[in-house]
Amino acid sequence: MKLPPNPTEALMATQSSSVGIAPLAGAPRSVRIESLNFPRFVVAFAIVAKHFYEGPYHDHLVWSRMGVNFFFILHGFVVHFAKTSRKWPPPPIGELPLLPNQRNLIRRFAAIWPVHCLGVLSSVFLHLVYLKEAFMPWVCLRELFFLSNFMPGYFNPHRHWYNTPLWFVGVMGWFWVLEEASYAFVAAIWRTGWPITAMTAVFSLWNFFFEAQRYIPGMAGSEWYWFTPLRFLNQYWAGIMLAMIVQDRRMNKVTPTKWMASAAVAITCLCYCFNPRDYMSDTTRLFKLNGWCTPLACLLIWGLAEGADPVAVACTSPGLAFYGDLAFAFYAMQGPVALPFRYPPTSLETIPYFYRFLAIFPTLFVVAYIVNRYWQIPVRRRIEEWGKTLPM
Repeated sequence: MKLPPNPTEALMATQSSSVGIAPLAGAPRSVRIESLNFPRFVVAFAIVAKHFYEGPYHDHLVWSRMGVNFFFILHGFVVHFAKTSRKWPPPPIGELPLLPNQRNLIRRFAAIWPVHCLGVLSSVFLHLVYLKEAFMPWVCLRELFFLSNFMPGYFNPHRHWYNTPLWFVGVMGWFWVLEEASYAFVAAIWRTGWPITAMTAVFSLWNFFFEAQRYIPGMAGSEWYWFTPLRFLNQYWAGIMLAMIVQDRRMNKVTPTKWMASAAVAITCLCYCFNPRDYMSDTTRLFKLNGWCTPLACLLIWGLAEGADPVAVACTSPGLAFYGDLAFAFYAMQGPVALPFRYPPTSLETIPYFYRFLAIFPTLFVVAYIVNRYWQIPVRRRIEEWGKTLPM
């Protein structure tokens, strides 16, 4: 089933819609597209495999790094597809706020901060108790409050992170702070009349700026260069632009054929799976990773969001949607869960690492389920209820 052709129909769609746009009474706060839920888990699984696999085929997993691009673009698309569903076309630039809405910001952080904190604190605990390392409070605090992305090695040059994969969560947190300003910026690009051309130019110039820093002495290997949210902001903008393109297509009732959506999914999946090595060389990594990967990720998200492709339809099944709901906890808890498998007790060191690597995934899945059900959901609801008491 394709996306409803306009926002009104989106609100009137039934809860059993195969595409998964959940209706809400009145103006929706969010729009949920079920066909994009399970792919989040697939990408998270691939990233975890890349982080911890140390076998002879390690280079063939390098494509999983493109999952970072997928997540940033998907995040911009989902958040702003909901925004454009409430009001389309975008109002004049002067009417758009630049500062984040207080309630929205709290609601966004409620979705990730409980698991983020648990991932950081459990990693700290294991480093202190299991690995017998000294406690570094400043490192812990800057990681808890998303400051590690801007503070390259301050306070301790030998320990930048306790749970390194959570740098990604910090980037998303800063995206939310810049959410309204980003929307206003992309809306201005949209109003040029040549949005794809203008967005391509902005994306390329932004990418070139950060690539050029590789040639500044001392900058190429710095933590700021690799983890700053600014480096990935153009991917977030690409997701916003994609949301506007899809919304405009709906309003103009331009319905893509089923084979177009299927081709988009097939092409991107093939490119992801069969380009394992060359684009990740040190000299061309950023251009190629952020360059050709971004339009492919946009194509994949669009193809899945349309809901006409058999893969998209399969992703809406309740069983696969269940995995999608665990994707964030699965990603955030990988550090503490994998640590005992990477550095086992002496009595287990004789077990080949490959078998320990395989054991990470069922363990991580169980932990993700427990964390999501008994920590993430209850704490998120309480934070959201508190946020509703605050002024707009």
